Amino acid sequence: MRNNTFLSISLLLGVSFIVFFRWMSFGIFTSGDWGFTFAETYAESIKWSAWISNFGLGQIDLLLWRVPVGSLFGFLGALGFDQNISEKLLVFWPSIILANLSIFLISKKVVPSNLGATIAAFIFNLSTYYFVSSSAFLLYSSTSFL
Repeated sequence: MRNNTFLSISLLLGVSFIVFFRWMSFGIFTSGDWGFTFAETYAESIKWSAWISNFGLGQIDLLLWRVPVGSLFGFLGALGFDQNISEKLLVFWPSIILANLSIFLISKKVVPSNLGATIAAFIFNLSTYYFVSSSAFLLYSSTSFL
């Protein structure tokens, strides 16, 4: 039984890694308003502040809930990781892995079979709604599995 669960989770993750293969690379994503941030700029975010100083003359951060997330990016920036690596580690990869694991485990509580839980996770994670939401507002949709 435990071996079947491991096989089901491996299948889910394998298919998701194939579907979201662009998210698995360390390439730089830039399109529309998605810019690139260097490690030095991220390193400034490690300090908790209600003031954003890296845009224009600065501005008040009205979204203070992002401060802990910004600090995680700042920590990785202090380690020398640019945006292309930091976003993969903090947003893209957890979005793929945790979405599959959480939906599989929740479905396993409702449907006791591995096959049913695997199918439920495929339906949730590979639906068109999830594709659209995961490509539009990624930071928000990365919490869809919570």
